[in-house]
Amino acid sequence: MDTLKRGVTIICILFLSAGFLGVGMLKLVDYPSIVTSFQKWGIPVGFKYILGVFEILLAVGIFYKPWRKYAAFSALAVMIGAIFIHVTNDEMSQLYGPFFVVVLLVFLLISDDLI
Repeated sequence: MDTLKRGVTIICILFLSAGFLGVGMLKLVDYPSIVTSFQKWGIPVGFKYILGVFEILLAVGIFYKPWRKYAAFSALAVMIGAIFIHVTNDEMSQLYGPFFVVVLLVFLLISDDLI
């Protein structure tokens, strides 16, 4: 059973790191739908650059064991912010991604001692 949990933990690390890296890069290259979303939400479009850099740092932090717990807790804060933005803008169909990431992060924090 520990081998299975270890394998799932590694998959979570890879999925989370790749996900935060990809989303962070999309914010940095002015992906049109992200720009539109920030405008719709009333968030300064320039903030997406700060968030994009932070998400790339989270990707590295989740991948690098000594930083993993700090990065996971920081990523939870970012996901709570994402959930808040979607709920306050009545975008309930957009909640699946952030909730899934929260579940992966909680699993990672619980099982991280295995790797």
